[in-house]
Amino acid sequence: MEGAEDIIINGKEGKYFEEPGDPERGTKRLSWKIGDVELNLLAYIEKDELLKIAESISEA
Repeated sequence: MEGAEDIIINGKEGKYFEEPGDPERGTKRLSWKIGDVELNLLAYIEKDELLKIAESISEA
């Protein structure tokens, strides 16, 4: 993802990206991998809330 921010989620490398446009209503995307599984969260919520959701997902 061009223009994505590097981010760490529970010790795993990931990417955070905000769609261009209205920052309060634009789509936020968070992508990272747990093992062989690639996770992608898309939401219209604030970055910190999206990160809280991502951090609640753990490897079993």
